[in-house]
Amino acid sequence: MFIPNEERFQRCLLQFYDAVLKKQAERNCPTMEISFSSGYIRYQEWYKRDIYDKAQRILGIPSWSADMVGTGEITKKVLSVMKMRVDSIQQNLLNWRDVTYDIEKKFSNHLYKSEDILYRLFTSDGKDEALFGEAIELWGKKFPLLSFLFFIKDCTKYVPARPDKFRERFKRLGFETDCLSECTWENYQTFLEIMKWVQEKLAADIDRSAELIDAHSFVWMMGDIDDTEPEIEIKELLNSDDLETTVIRIGTEGRKIEHYGRRYERNPQNRKAAIEAHGYTCMACGFDFKSMYELGENFIEVHHIKPLHTLDGETNVDPVNDMICLCSNCHRMIHHKKNYIMTLSELKDVIERNQSKKE
Repeated sequence: MFIPNEERFQRCLLQFYDAVLKKQAERNCPTMEISFSSGYIRYQEWYKRDIYDKAQRILGIPSWSADMVGTGEITKKVLSVMKMRVDSIQQNLLNWRDVTYDIEKKFSNHLYKSEDILYRLFTSDGKDEALFGEAIELWGKKFPLLSFLFFIKDCTKYVPARPDKFRERFKRLGFETDCLSECTWENYQTFLEIMKWVQEKLAADIDRSAELIDAHSFVWMMGDIDDTEPEIEIKELLNSDDLETTVIRIGTEGRKIEHYGRRYERNPQNRKAAIEAHGYTCMACGFDFKSMYELGENFIEVHHIKPLHTLDGETNVDPVNDMICLCSNCHRMIHHKKNYIMTLSELKDVIERNQSKKE
């Protein structure tokens, strides 16, 4: 059982969002969206999926048969997975130096029983709780090892647990729990429940496609993020359902950097009024999403002619004269130049010149 501290978790979510934006700006990432499958987060954490995929290739589970149990072939494969490297870097989902020497001896001393457990773990569905208990009896209460094996079995249901790395992270995120105090099935389930709770929060507030392993990555990355107030206000940003491209500006080392991410508008009614006035056709190039994509009906992006960051406090915006409708490409291009936002007429001139060259 765990009790989440919603307020503390929300603070960490803001810190995470702020930190990732800054890292992507520093690295000049080609994308500025906050996603677990692109940009800085992918660069840092995608290796976990690589570990899982490589483990499946090493194990070759579809070719396993019951007569392999007791031959040493199964334990050899599992030990190779525990020691494997990804992109020349030792995998760090368990401290293999602390685990491997001891577990190699136990695999060797109890070869048939060990391979019987591993065979049933990787080739059957269900009875995972019983297998967890059998593994503890044979190998001891080794949380990192057992959770790693279950993760390799099914990354959609299980993630690795390293008490030495996650205790402080859980505390910072506001989870009151002692689920990492002892290696038991019940504690592992609580650990997974926390990860599933985090996954749901990430899917609602940052990345709709967030998976269980992404929750693991989020908790892991929080260990390297300063516990300070975010420099940008993004609460409305995280609560927005509109994921279309717009510009958010934050200060980084005295300069202004454009970030593309979730929409942040002071009055969503202005967007609706702008579309009613201008329609769903791009005002720069004439592109119509509906004519190109079956799902493109009623889709267009709205651009503020006077950027929101230049407005002093709350300002009345005229949706007809202060906002225009653009396709995604034109919206990106109108913001493409550093420290300068093109006008609609300037962008149309660029398009017309390029079309003339082609003719």
